[in-house]
Amino acid sequence: MKYRTLKRTLAGLLLSVSLVGGAFAQAEDLHLKGNWESLSGDFIRGTWEASLVRSAGELSGAFRLTGSNVLLEGQISGTVDSSSIVIGVTADGVRQASFAGRLDGDSVSGEWEFIELEDRGVWYGQIVRASRGDDE
Repeated sequence: MKYRTLKRTLAGLLLSVSLVGGAFAQAEDLHLKGNWESLSGDFIRGTWEASLVRSAGELSGAFRLTGSNVLLEGQISGTVDSSSIVIGVTADGVRQASFAGRLDGDSVSGEWEFIELEDRGVWYGQIVRASRGDDE
């Protein structure tokens, strides 16, 4: 009888710890910047910068681009894990571009596609600032 009560108490305690731990999970602010270029052969290239919040593998934030007369800024949503990143850039409520790549320490690189213009290319950069803060 005492063993069954102890077992239930421990199970309840473990459940409580996991629920409370999830409620106070920390988000990470990331600031990335780098370069991009089109593979269209027209020497179209520029720089990009992103301010992101990573929480539980999900990304959200803002994106700015130079060197393009079509897409200058937008909102980002996507996913990230220990070795890969996939993001979409939305401007004026329409998904404009997608970026997929790899993480290697503080370096990022991969391929991008601008959906409406049927253009694609490569991107690369660095995580230049990362900080930890509580989700609010």
